[in-house]
Amino acid sequence: MLLSFPFLTSAIALISFAYGAAFDLQINSGDAKAVYTMTNESPNQVVAFPVLSGYQLGPSQSFPTGGNGAVAVVTNGTQNFPDSLASSHSVLVYGNYLFNVNSGSNSISMFEISPSDPTSLHRVGVYNTPGDFPNSLAVHNDTICVGHSGTRTGVSCANWKADNIGSFDGLRILPPHTNQTVPPNVSFDISVLTEIVFTWSGSSLVGMSTGDASNLQGMIGIWSVDSDGKVAQDGTLAAPNGMTIPFGADQVPGTSKLFVSDAMLGAFVIDVESPGSLLSKSKVDDKFATCWAQFYPRTGHGYVTDVQRNTISKVDLGTGAVLQAIEPVNNFDGYMDFRIAGNALYALAVQVDPHAHFITVFNLTSDIFDGQNVTIGGSNGHVQGLAVFV
Repeated sequence: MLLSFPFLTSAIALISFAYGAAFDLQINSGDAKAVYTMTNESPNQVVAFPVLSGYQLGPSQSFPTGGNGAVAVVTNGTQNFPDSLASSHSVLVYGNYLFNVNSGSNSISMFEISPSDPTSLHRVGVYNTPGDFPNSLAVHNDTICVGHSGTRTGVSCANWKADNIGSFDGLRILPPHTNQTVPPNVSFDISVLTEIVFTWSGSSLVGMSTGDASNLQGMIGIWSVDSDGKVAQDGTLAAPNGMTIPFGADQVPGTSKLFVSDAMLGAFVIDVESPGSLLSKSKVDDKFATCWAQFYPRTGHGYVTDVQRNTISKVDLGTGAVLQAIEPVNNFDGYMDFRIAGNALYALAVQVDPHAHFITVFNLTSDIFDGQNVTIGGSNGHVQGLAVFV
């Protein structure tokens, strides 16, 4: 189903994608040099870990963001654990720059990364955003966009350069007709925005939204982007058959396709240029909520994590088949935001009792998922976001 509000201009045609080893991976699939997360406390801090030999993480350094974190709630007002922001891409690396959301102060921060010492961050500035509870970021060339999930919900964009982010424009409302709160209710009683991401070419900006108690069907918002990087104010809503609750997404390189996690289904692949139907869907059994997705460039497979299962699922993007249900011997209670760099998977791991988060590192070429577990200082169980510098 497609709903125009009021219309979406034609996206630029992109090259086709052949799944598997035949695909010419003209992307940076190198090893990570640093891993980043944020405490999401008040005040908020970015925590940077160097990546040593063998994908091992070294001692961390922390950097104040100049803003405050925040925690979403469920229906009874209890803070949402472990996914405090109910989102993906709350921390993002683009080139030699790192961006993070400060949901408690309606701002984002921008840091410059030193290529020779990527755990050395210089804060360029802190920038106010026009919505409530910023929770997701997307960057392409000189355009940066931020998604908000509070009362003033939706997506706003700005131009940025090495020493500044310009003024953010007006909100593109997603989800429509929502009645959210601050902090947002993320128990699926009220629709909530969870993710924004550009397509590989940058010709479209895409947002993910859950459904609500009356209709769990989520929606995908799509906005065209012109050659100057300006994101259209009007776009299209897509709700293809087979999709339930889209949550996180990753680009499929060289295409207009996205690999998307679906909290109730597992995952699916959609072509943003033809969003009326799914190209493939993956049903993950024995799940709680599969909320984060990543594409593995070296093999062409996709991976999704579950916030309350010690399982990482590997899927075939072409057929949708679940190829492997990986159960790490670390035996955490779940996994959240994660990134793949080289052959390593870096994930935020969840411990329920007592509340805690770790960064865990797995070698995707190993037969046994028994990775390093690293504690994250400075947080009381509210850690959010994960990004890597390659």
